[in-house]
Amino acid sequence: MTVNQDEDEARGDREGSEAQLRPFEVRSLAPRDAPAVRDFVQVILLAHGLAGDRELLRYGLRGEALIAELVAAIDDVAVGTVTVTQSRLRPDAAWVSKLFVDPLHRGRRIGRALLARAVDDARAAGFQRIGLSTLPVFRDAIRLYEDTGWVRAPRRPTRTSELVYWRTTAAIG
Repeated sequence: MTVNQDEDEARGDREGSEAQLRPFEVRSLAPRDAPAVRDFVQVILLAHGLAGDRELLRYGLRGEALIAELVAAIDDVAVGTVTVTQSRLRPDAAWVSKLFVDPLHRGRRIGRALLARAVDDARAAGFQRIGLSTLPVFRDAIRLYEDTGWVRAPRRPTRTSELVYWRTTAAIG
């Protein structure tokens, strides 16, 4: 999938920059993408006070639960990522994790494109429901989920502040 700038909404001081004019593509993660992905994910985690979560920096997963590891790339350089697996809690559902977009490339609808492809891949794998969890500090991500038809599940008393969202695997418009 390739998305052009004219379909995107440029934001703030990045509007009109050279990178904004280049199209991005959503494709499967390749081993060469891991360093770039780790770099921008680490920047995001540090900015939100979440450094040290090594699980969020693990890429190149293997196993039958993996449905897809995707990246959005500009000029073959990863600028966004998302992982889709079979849910550990609900084997009849898929699970989205690690949706991150490099802060230097936000405002181009990259997150929306990655999320749409994740839902499409889950549907192609035979799943009718898909879920995800996020933390309240990721306000932009929460807005994206709610804008694309994800519904927040009722909160359960747990030790974490995670928010859980579910939706069907119908296409995201």
